[in-house]
Amino acid sequence: MWETTQTAETAAAPQAVWSCYEDPATWPSWNPDLVAIERTGPFAAGTTGTVTNEGRPPVPFTLTAVEPGTGFTMETRPGGGLVAQSVCHLTPLEGGGTLITHTMRLDGPPADQVGAAQGPLLTTGLSAGVLNLAKLAAG
Repeated sequence: MWETTQTAETAAAPQAVWSCYEDPATWPSWNPDLVAIERTGPFAAGTTGTVTNEGRPPVPFTLTAVEPGTGFTMETRPGGGLVAQSVCHLTPLEGGGTLITHTMRLDGPPADQVGAAQGPLLTTGLSAGVLNLAKLAAG
């Protein structure tokens, strides 16, 4: 397994950040690697769709866990036995604001190889995405 986690604080309340998660139209504006995301249903566990990252074909995804206002996990299976999970979590900060935590997990036989080859790029994109989301949610 390979994993990286990035965080950012925002003055925005958790619900403001959550509103960005619930609206896939905002995702390309804060996620620099994302070209498009399409969902087939509500922002709830079990909902599926497709996600298209820069330079890659669309990949099906499933929301495997959703805790409204707190966090969610989105899973893709891009091929070769690789399972990629995006885990997003919101923690209210004492005195106001939110700590946004995004974790990218790669599992399956090629996880360590993919992580070694693409880890720095994935980490940079994840870091930029969480910072952009913090700014967007704060208005």
